[in-house]
Amino acid sequence: ASHVAVFIVRDIVGLKAFDAGSKTAVFTPPAGVKLDFCALDLPVGEGLLKIGWKTVNGRRVKFAEFNGAPVKIAAR
Repeated sequence: ASHVAVFIVRDIVGLKAFDAGSKTAVFTPPAGVKLDFCALDLPVGEGLLKIGWKTVNGRRVKFAEFNGAPVKIAAR
């Protein structure tokens, strides 16, 4: 079951890394996934990371927050 969770987080949502201290997510939604919307609530330490993307006018728009505060999104 843990392999499935890693696959979903890494290959469908696109989350590569998250630093709770700097509130920065390394996050690149995959190009080949045929979804219009994808979101994940992920417990991280004592907090909750809400991260995802949606397709708007043919472009992927990313969103992320940690404990209700915005998260910097970096691509790698």
